[in-house]
Amino acid sequence: MAIIDVGDLLPRANDAEESKWLVEGLVARSSLGLCGASPKTGKTWLGLQMALAVSTGTPFLGHFKTCKSRVLFWECEDSEKLLAERTSALMRGHGLSSPEPGYLQFAVEPARIDTADGLRRLRQVLAETKAEILLLDTLNRSHGLNESLQTHASQLITAFDGLRREFGVAVLATHHVSKAGRSGQGGKALRGSSVIHAGLENSIYIWATETPGIIRAEPESKYGAPEPFIYEQVSGEGSMRLTRVEDASRLAPFVTKRTKRLERERRKKRAHVGGR
Repeated sequence: MAIIDVGDLLPRANDAEESKWLVEGLVARSSLGLCGASPKTGKTWLGLQMALAVSTGTPFLGHFKTCKSRVLFWECEDSEKLLAERTSALMRGHGLSSPEPGYLQFAVEPARIDTADGLRRLRQVLAETKAEILLLDTLNRSHGLNESLQTHASQLITAFDGLRREFGVAVLATHHVSKAGRSGQGGKALRGSSVIHAGLENSIYIWATETPGIIRAEPESKYGAPEPFIYEQVSGEGSMRLTRVEDASRLAPFVTKRTKRLERERRKKRAHVGGR
């Protein structure tokens, strides 16, 4: 048995804290999470930028430290051609070269985590790629269950938890928020049963704002209380760059498109009731 002085022991706590994160403060190793958003908000772009950042060890959104790790990006929705175009655009926008062989791999096929054959295929690919993070786009295309039913939602979380435990892989899937979902609700804005949210450890919820190309991100974690932040999507000729906005004071006050629409509907309803 080794005898360790307290002066040698305490620094190891900091080492453990740093090694816990694949994306500092946002995605922990061997964790379950979602990137929740309404359609066409840019969640696939965000997932691809994370995949490139983690596989190259470069800062996510130009800000969050990453631990260079093997990434498996499983695309269930878009075509291989669109996936290639988006990945190339992000690499140009961020000035990145291709990751080292084996560090970023793609599966462009349906993923059925609710069937024995589907889980067998996922296990096979995870074993072959030795991925440390699985980015799945999207959750609703990976199963044929009813997410609103507690038993079905529990089956989804159990399947992901089994993969996490077997392979030590972090899982982050893109998912949709409900029609009534709004900023500030965290996991309560997600579509489906509350069982889904209860099974998560770290997630990111993103909201389009009234300013084009400006997205508000609201991270949630069981390991702390990360602050919301703003990031910018800047597209160029065949390029795309996603960057955290460090000085948000130059932006218009934050209002999501959904918030504004809901407010208009409330005003119309009040006017209708008042006119009776």
